[in-house]
Amino acid sequence: MFHPLLPVEAIRAAEEGVIASDSFPDETMQKAATAVADTVQWLSTLPGVPGNDRAAGPDDNGAHGLSGLSQEKPSSPAVIIVAGSGGNGGDALYAGAVLVQRGWHAVAVCVGSSVHERARRAFEKSGGVVVGKNGEAEEADLSPEELVQYRARFSSCFLIDGVTGIGGHGPLRDEPATWIAAAADAEIPVVAVDIPSGIDADTGIAHTPHVVAAATVTFGAFRRAHAMNSDCGVVLQADCGLRDACRSECEKREADGELVASGVRAVTPPDIRQIALPDGMVTLAPDAAKVRGTDARGEAPGAASSAVWPAMALEPGAHDDKYTGGVVGVRAGSPEYPGAAVLCTTAAVRATSAMVRFAGKSRDAVVAAHPEIVAADDIASSGRVQAWVVGPGGGVERNYDDLHGLLSGSETSHACPILIDADGVTALCQPSKNKAGSDEEHADSDETFPLIHAVKNYDGAVILTPHQGEFRRVVKAVLAEPSVELSSEEREALTDVLNQDSDYPRIPAVSAVTRALHCVVLLKGRSTVVAAPADRSSGTLADASSQVKVCVVDAGCSWAATPGSGDVLSGLAGALVAESVGHAGPDTELPLSALMETVVRAAVIHASAADIAAETEDGYAPTSASVIAEAIPRARARLQM
Repeated sequence: MFHPLLPVEAIRAAEEGVIASDSFPDETMQKAATAVADTVQWLSTLPGVPGNDRAAGPDDNGAHGLSGLSQEKPSSPAVIIVAGSGGNGGDALYAGAVLVQRGWHAVAVCVGSSVHERARRAFEKSGGVVVGKNGEAEEADLSPEELVQYRARFSSCFLIDGVTGIGGHGPLRDEPATWIAAAADAEIPVVAVDIPSGIDADTGIAHTPHVVAAATVTFGAFRRAHAMNSDCGVVLQADCGLRDACRSECEKREADGELVASGVRAVTPPDIRQIALPDGMVTLAPDAAKVRGTDARGEAPGAASSAVWPAMALEPGAHDDKYTGGVVGVRAGSPEYPGAAVLCTTAAVRATSAMVRFAGKSRDAVVAAHPEIVAADDIASSGRVQAWVVGPGGGVERNYDDLHGLLSGSETSHACPILIDADGVTALCQPSKNKAGSDEEHADSDETFPLIHAVKNYDGAVILTPHQGEFRRVVKAVLAEPSVELSSEEREALTDVLNQDSDYPRIPAVSAVTRALHCVVLLKGRSTVVAAPADRSSGTLADASSQVKVCVVDAGCSWAATPGSGDVLSGLAGALVAESVGHAGPDTELPLSALMETVVRAAVIHASAADIAAETEDGYAPTSASVIAEAIPRARARLQM
């Protein structure tokens, strides 16, 4: 359903065989370069891109005022290539040659210890000019300080980042960093080749300084960083003869039991939603036509264009009622935080047509906001549900008792899925009460963190939805709980999380927690990481207990960064989980992988609802959690999911 995110090692393996079969030197590189040139030209057609917004002024005389460079008319576009010494530098220089042949003015700055000579010769033969220390003509000069003046003399201007690519590690070095910073000051958009330089391809971690790209062009398959770091901009993937090889490499690694993460982008920038992509390119975003199960001509898509999202029937069936659609129970809010209960239940009501039950002291506020909600004072007196949501604004102590009852089975007669958020996540991380010197009612002397132990051994499904701070608490508890088994690699990945002074690789950390506790984990953020253990019936060669499925959801916008937005997500996700359970039938136990896909859908719908909530007749503007909750039906209709 989602796009594979291949690690660098897999990409290298796929490229090796394809490049070895090139019919002439640099054939694959030149295909990649054409894709880069196509992307630059495509970006130059988009409204609102900073590089396109300048009209010629009355004083323009066609000269850019820089010695040694040809005099250009102000209507011509320009591109600056910053090329490193590796293959990405060659891609960038060949792309410059293509753009020159299409009527662009192009200059190149070679910042590596060497230069790809064939690509450089092709660039100069086309009419491109190499400036700076590597320029053959001393008078052909351009300095970073002159980029503002240089940009002002062209109808549009872009920079191609060909400094490092997927093999790079660490921050930009001084010379390329100076050029990139000058381009940012001059409002020159950057198109990155493969990966913005300074961003780690396998983790998405951005070092300082690094490139912030308007668009990134990649080849054959997406890399993890494309979904993990929004500084990649709009990510376009071209074939270049590599897709089949990448697909084969992906299948091989999955068959061998290796983790192959997947990814999707929830929201496409409004400027490009209605504009066709360059021929043969795809993005991380779902395709609206394919979501509905047809292509642009209204025909069923073939295998080569299978739907990213399977179309869903949003209308209840002819024989459905308020129960069969999946009843969700919400245990949220408190006298101190009644708003959390209202936001969480609003999202649940707006998400599906089925019943929503509420348990808690905020029942009056909840029913006043939504009289269709069936409310009770506590979980024990609530009716049967298909899934529980516990935590938002509920208070740590109250949630501790609630979760102990649910996880032990004393509060309900069946082990339904439990989504744990906010204060509920913090409650999980509370040590044994006897170890804290207080009430021993729920304590087990052999357990340091009883609720962590209970999650691990719960008969039903548990879904944790922490933000970064809460995730660090979970990690600290998991590392300290003696009943949790961790490999040395997992323990190292989790130890990295506790260092608050630096970023950490999120995919291995989330994978470690989900495998150790045998639960679904959704780590919130602009790039949300969702993981679940592979189904125990998995037929892979490796031990299924070591397998984890991971999907990264790049929201595509940051409008959800507002108080209460997490409460909305938990209510939405809980309702969708209940819907999935209800549709599966009373005797069907959904595997964690299926619930993971449901939670991924919730993250995508939540991001789309935030985008809708921020959209006004006059453009985008700040929004709030309550507006995001009300936008959920529109988001589900837009996405058909």
